[in-house]
Amino acid sequence: MYPTQHLFAGALFALVLWLLFPNVDYLGFLIIVASSLLIDADHYFWYVYKKRDLNLKNAYNWFVKNLKKSYSLPRKQRNGFYGCFCFLHGIEILVILLIGIFLSHYFLFVFVGVAFHLLLDIIDQVVYV
Repeated sequence: MYPTQHLFAGALFALVLWLLFPNVDYLGFLIIVASSLLIDADHYFWYVYKKRDLNLKNAYNWFVKNLKKSYSLPRKQRNGFYGCFCFLHGIEILVILLIGIFLSHYFLFVFVGVAFHLLLDIIDQVVYV
């Protein structure tokens, strides 16, 4: 998914949580939105590692080009397409965030945002791969 899609979906999700649960305050809302988007920083780190380029716009364009390339492949070939190593997109980060809840309740908001992001990525993979 594109960052704008994650931002919009994360904001909508956080808004629903904010309206449904009174313990989600304005800061919790912002943390959920930010964490549902900023988890994709690992894509940028991969680009910097592979291309030795710090330009964020170049990284975005490179990933858009690769995403379009992968979507243009037949469905069976998409499974063999390797995007990048995303170290923040795994169960390990969720476990670390769960442990962090014992340090501060704000880690719960980060956990919710990251978990929502990962759920969207799984849905995207099922639909497009």
